Amino acid sequence: MMRRTLTLALLCAALVALALAGCGERKSALGPNQPPETTVYVSGPVQTVNHRVHLYWFGSDPDGDVVAYHMRFVPTLVDYDPPWETVWCAQPGRCTDSVFTVLTRDSSLIHSRFEIRAVDDDGAVDPSPAVQSFSLSNQPALVLL
Repeated sequence: MMRRTLTLALLCAALVALALAGCGERKSALGPNQPPETTVYVSGPVQTVNHRVHLYWFGSDPDGDVVAYHMRFVPTLVDYDPPWETVWCAQPGRCTDSVFTVLTRDSSLIHSRFEIRAVDDDGAVDPSPAVQSFSLSNQPALVLL
């Protein structure tokens, strides 16, 4: 009987020790929020094209979801830092491409850079935006008689 009481007491002490050990400060297994990563590409060869470009992009977040993108067109031959435009995703991962029409005005050749960066569900922004550079032509139409 004494042995059974001692075993029961040791078992209770072990359960109490386990319960108290679990009452410590909660720690995150993942650590701090990780920023997302962004990729951009053009389907087909990148060449001097007309004023319409179909760009595709993809964002991934190791510890959450990509919920928006910041994007902008930056002319490469002038000193200009345009603001970022935000595109919100209706569903995570569902806003990954668009067709853009870029005004070329009366220039025969425009050099531009498209920049895009993913935004995750904790507000972290990709610190290294994905970039696609290209030239756009504004060549007059060839009319044959």
